[in-house]
Amino acid sequence: MKRRAVRPVLMIILACLMLPTVIQAQSANLLTNPGFEPPFVSAGGTPVRQVAQGWSPWHIGGGQSASENIQPEYYAATDTTNGLGLPRIRGGNDAQQYFTFFATHDGGLFQRVTGVTQGAQYRFSAYVYVWSSTYDDMNKSEVPGGVVVQVGIDPTGGTSGESSNIIWSQPGIQYDAYNQYTVTANAQGTAVTVFVRTTVTEPVKYTNIYVDDASLTLASAPTQPPTATTMPTTAPTLPPATATNTLVPTQPPTATLPGAATLPPTATPIPASPTPTQDIFVPSATPITPVPTATLISGTPVSNIFPGTVYHTVRSGDTVFELSKLYGSQVEAIIQANGLNQNAFIQVGQVLAVPVRVPDPATATPTPTSVVVITMQPPVDPNQPGTMTSYVVQPGDTLGRLAVRFNTTTTTLARLNGITNPNIIRIGQRLLIPTSTAPVPPTPAPSTYVVLPGDTLFRIALRFRISIASLVQANGISDPNLIFVGQTLIIP
Repeated sequence: MKRRAVRPVLMIILACLMLPTVIQAQSANLLTNPGFEPPFVSAGGTPVRQVAQGWSPWHIGGGQSASENIQPEYYAATDTTNGLGLPRIRGGNDAQQYFTFFATHDGGLFQRVTGVTQGAQYRFSAYVYVWSSTYDDMNKSEVPGGVVVQVGIDPTGGTSGESSNIIWSQPGIQYDAYNQYTVTANAQGTAVTVFVRTTVTEPVKYTNIYVDDASLTLASAPTQPPTATTMPTTAPTLPPATATNTLVPTQPPTATLPGAATLPPTATPIPASPTPTQDIFVPSATPITPVPTATLISGTPVSNIFPGTVYHTVRSGDTVFELSKLYGSQVEAIIQANGLNQNAFIQVGQVLAVPVRVPDPATATPTPTSVVVITMQPPVDPNQPGTMTSYVVQPGDTLGRLAVRFNTTTTTLARLNGITNPNIIRIGQRLLIPTSTAPVPPTPAPSTYVVLPGDTLFRIALRFRISIASLVQANGISDPNLIFVGQTLIIP
């Protein structure tokens, strides 16, 4: 009898020794090339997209102009010839970058993973870095394009980024650092597809995305229904309940529910109120100022067009019109969301709820609210050396053409006149123009360059170590996205 009792004991010991291996297997990363390491292979497109092996690019097209919802350019983060000249890598030797220039996009990366367990819950996460700026400082996003980041899982294994099956994370707007985004979903078959998605609201000068250190792991095994083999053959015999019986629960019955014993009733997260020192992005799942009954002039509910909200602290020079352009909103939506009168009067220091075009989250377990701090450049002091003159914008004018005409720069004109989007000026708008009595020093004769297949202004500017703005100004280009093969460009 004693020898027979040894076998069950040995089995228990072996099971305990195998337990760490089982746990480790459950937490293994199921992705191919999660660190976006070389090689980077061609994935077609115009220009050709270079994507880390194991991943695929995707985007939603159908824009109404040449600068709306275009295909991003994809390169290795270390590719300083074709991509941005400042590699951003979180871990390993490389990362994936993709970008648009003076344009919006809606897309990113995806990977289909097979061999998963049906009914099991999986967790996908990725680190994403966003640099979006109207100006040229590569280390700071200034007047960004409202870039929304999400990660998603298609539990059916589909590969379309437009599928309604995708479970998306809460949208977040964060700049100038790698931030982790996470989502969970239950597999509906033996394959799932993970997505990284960025949506650009406004076509600012630069929008560069970097992705690194992705992970897909098993969050929990599928829940199996009770079977005859797991149920006891006879009802267990419980000792009678007495005052000294240690089997009697000491907590109320509801305290044994999952999670109830770890969170007291007062531990429910409460969204923080916006402070005057920061702009806070609040997803539509927890709006501070709901506007379900407000309607635009067209009669469409605000919440349908602008499901998200950005809280903006009014600064000197701000107007409702400029804020609507900055965040891709509408004047009527801002007026109604804040109960303003038709004159749209606002005061410095006032916190405004700005409705924005942020996708509605589809997950039932939202992640913590993201925080975005928008840095606004103050207008240039008009009391600078030289004199100031004014100019009324005429049909066909652009800031680039005016900068060339008046021997200044687009950035100077934008800052001097408090323009948040240098691509937008209005006929009849009065601009301050800096002038100087000092003679302009002679400059060397500029060289020229003939555009080749696959060239963009962004890549040409990097090649010659000059700014895109100088290329645009020197060649009188009205749309930086439109250059053609064989075109001769002046290189200032």
